[in-house]
Amino acid sequence: MNPFHEKAKNLEDCIVDWKTLASKPYNKNTVDPYTKLRIILMNGTEFESVWYGHQFSRHCPDQDLHRELALIRRIEQQQQKRISALRPADESILEHTIGYEMLAVDLTSALAKSETNQTVKNALDFALLEDFDHLYRYANLMEGEGGGDPRKLVGSHVEIMPGRPTISEYRHPYDDIRPFITKKDTLLQS
Repeated sequence: MNPFHEKAKNLEDCIVDWKTLASKPYNKNTVDPYTKLRIILMNGTEFESVWYGHQFSRHCPDQDLHRELALIRRIEQQQQKRISALRPADESILEHTIGYEMLAVDLTSALAKSETNQTVKNALDFALLEDFDHLYRYANLMEGEGGGDPRKLVGSHVEIMPGRPTISEYRHPYDDIRPFITKKDTLLQS
């Protein structure tokens, strides 16, 4: 499908019934890990869109615009519910969290690879270590509770390896302070 060849739909026709909203969930034992990651990412994106629309609507004095927003908000809410329904009921919170951490590893590493500002890249590299550390700790918890093999959840895409000892993980809140970066600083680094 080429989005440039698609014709716009009437917004009223985009509202669907409950049967259409109830998508068939994926099978947690056979699905590709990246399918789960895409669902987690899109669910978060749709949730943010719904939340933004809600906040914008609360501060909108124009009633005509308010009605248009209400229609768009309903469609976006349905999109979010439809994506959320793809997650199977038998997937544990821990299994879902491991997928979330794998997504964090992938997104952070992609951002770090393309970052030109060294200060920002250093912060992303540090965040990546934190993401790997969280992935390992959740995987360790899963194995410790007898919840299965976390490596099956991530496939061969991400290595789950031991992180830092817990005593080394503590950081003072001041350790998280990074220098202020402006767009000008980023452009100068390019």
